[in-house]
Amino acid sequence: MKRIALFLAVVLLVALLSGCDLLAKLLKSAGEDVDKPNTGKPTQTDNKGVLKYTYEYIKAEYSDGKLVLRFNSKEAPSYIFDDSGVSPKDPLEISGFDDVYKDMMIGTIGQDLNPIVFMLTKAGKVEYYEIHKGITTGSFEKGGEIPPDEIGETESLEEGLAEDNGGGYITVFAIDKDEFRHDLSPYFDIRNRGLREISIFTRDVDNITDPSGTLTSRYELTLWSDNSMMFTEKVLTLGNYMYYLGSFDVVEGDFESEVLCEYNVKGTYPGSGQKPQEYKGSFRIKAESDGSYSITAVSGILLCEESLGTPAKFIDRSDICLFAGEWKMEEEFEGIVWVYAITITEDWEIVYGLGPVLSEWVDVFEGTLTPISQSGTGAECAFEMTEMFEDDKNAEGVLNLMYIDGNPERLELIVNSGYRLTPDEYGEAAEFNPYPHYEYEE
Repeated sequence: MKRIALFLAVVLLVALLSGCDLLAKLLKSAGEDVDKPNTGKPTQTDNKGVLKYTYEYIKAEYSDGKLVLRFNSKEAPSYIFDDSGVSPKDPLEISGFDDVYKDMMIGTIGQDLNPIVFMLTKAGKVEYYEIHKGITTGSFEKGGEIPPDEIGETESLEEGLAEDNGGGYITVFAIDKDEFRHDLSPYFDIRNRGLREISIFTRDVDNITDPSGTLTSRYELTLWSDNSMMFTEKVLTLGNYMYYLGSFDVVEGDFESEVLCEYNVKGTYPGSGQKPQEYKGSFRIKAESDGSYSITAVSGILLCEESLGTPAKFIDRSDICLFAGEWKMEEEFEGIVWVYAITITEDWEIVYGLGPVLSEWVDVFEGTLTPISQSGTGAECAFEMTEMFEDDKNAEGVLNLMYIDGNPERLELIVNSGYRLTPDEYGEAAEFNPYPHYEYEE
């Protein structure tokens, strides 16, 4: 017992002599929740009242009434900055923060990385700026404030985990003087209430006459909880389509009943080489009692064969594979060009072929993908396939699929474990491009 007391005395003495609060750190770490996210560095305040905070690839600094964001250009996501007019190499000044502030932090809300700057005033009000949304929409001023009459006077802010029907999500808490933790997520995702992390609405119409018969058009509207959107119009049997990429904002209502959205997208035909054209418009989505959705193009592009102002019935197909299509990549090895071909269906079935270009297939596997997660424009899947030529040869493992920069013409495939489907090492990305109508013959 004396040895323990002596050890504690030495620890305390070292802490006092070194000027660091070692004992406080020991006590703090002993009570920390191991599941709590730890992605941000605490606010630093110098003797001039400058507030600083570092989070992921972002460094924020507030002084003299100016909030300035700086980015690590090597780690900044290209899909946020591309075509935004904002360079991750340049500082970004955000206006509108003209109160007196005692604290600042950056945190994320939701399943995906969604950094938000929170500014805490000396009076206990919480003001904010949504970084990704601001960059993609061209808004560089304060986003607003959390209604103080709903959360009271805030003493501090903290990022943490909140429970959601047995699951969980990352959020930011405003902690009041009574140490009650107010989850701030409702003030950001309320405009997307009823919207999944990824929601896919489809409409199939037999409306094209062809010598081979009547062809089916597929209209597909995909919305993400981070307010990204993609709309594609394709002919199912031919595979050709036009696609639009961009973002949307809710003007009124919510997805649980009826919602009005405005959007800003860029559209192009795959492989056309044409510069994408910008389109703006709006649409309504109404949830029907039979589980379907009525979608009306109010202005801008047509979302189906119906004219502006005419509602059309869409089906929620959020369980389908977003990466359905026929894909290939080529790699030269010792003077021979090898083709790696993958066909993926909406029902998560997969066929994989490997062989020299303009020659017979060496390997052909068929099987299924089992989605582990699908969010944003990416998915993690387990695959299990059997060789079509040899029943006793199997291919199993885990892979990731992702549209490069959100572009449905460029598929990134990464094998994490198991059978290597590409010449790349585990964890390395291989780029596949559309290549329709592969024939796999036994």
